[in-house]
Amino acid sequence: MPEYICTMGPSIYNFNKLLELYNLGLRAIRFNMSHIDYDMDEVLRMIDEIKKISGEQIETMLDTCSSEARIQIAESKEVFIGDIMVLGIDFTIDVPYQSVLSINDILQIDDGKIQFQIIGVEPFVLKSLTHGKLKNGAGVYSPKLSINLPFLSEKGKEDINLAFSKNLDWIACSFVKTKEDVDEIRRMKQNYPECRTKIMAKIETVEAVQNLEEIISVSDGIMIARGDLAVAFPIHEIAALQDYIANKAKAALIPLVIGTGFLRSMKKNSIPERSEVTDLYHAFKLSHKIMFSGETAIADNPAHILTTVNDIFKTVDSFKIYELIKCSRN
Repeated sequence: MPEYICTMGPSIYNFNKLLELYNLGLRAIRFNMSHIDYDMDEVLRMIDEIKKISGEQIETMLDTCSSEARIQIAESKEVFIGDIMVLGIDFTIDVPYQSVLSINDILQIDDGKIQFQIIGVEPFVLKSLTHGKLKNGAGVYSPKLSINLPFLSEKGKEDINLAFSKNLDWIACSFVKTKEDVDEIRRMKQNYPECRTKIMAKIETVEAVQNLEEIISVSDGIMIARGDLAVAFPIHEIAALQDYIANKAKAALIPLVIGTGFLRSMKKNSIPERSEVTDLYHAFKLSHKIMFSGETAIADNPAHILTTVNDIFKTVDSFKIYELIKCSRN
């Protein structure tokens, strides 16, 4: 049966809603440290209550706040294709960029939802390639910016120590690039000798894919973090990368989680897009451990979404599909 990792958020910050999701397949709660708007201790208390009722384990996963460049803007602003903005005046970036960015570089903001091309320097003049809304704190990706970022920010270190101190089941480590990054977290764990927390490396950077086998060799689990992976790589390569990473993890016999963006349309809609159904179907063929983010954290009806997910899972056996087709023709 599938095991769902559900991201905590206002939509499920309630015992009865958590219990309902447990009955639909929730087997782990993810704390996304980039968006904490609830009391973690209260969530852990509710999870303990469900454990007592069910007699089964519900795991906990802390997803670290990454060392990521982010934009700083006084207030949200809608931008349109062709708009011209000046970096440092209309908005800025919270890491040094002046010496690394150059003409024609592309800045991808908020998982690539907004893209700017640099068309001038001194000052940096940007041309919008997309239509969207700039929001304060949104992540900014450029290979040139990411190279100089440390693996762990101070906030990231705080997140990891919090997970160890609360003896959570998993740490999902954002923006892992090398096996040394995982080793660094394991050294931090030595300060908590009674801690059982396992380390899951999120594969979401070019460097992580290049060093995949070494990272797998020192990790307790692997997560295919498709959101940032689709920013680091051309979007048309993501399906092939998902298969490649999944097969490497399965060959190493370690837990594999595939995460984010499955039924995003259902945060507001009652039925998913056909492409989303196909995507989830193929993900189930690679792993029965699926992670949901906004679908549970902020959706209108998370229980309906998981019910839909279960219906999709029931079709994964191709023989059953064949039988359904035969019956429909008779």
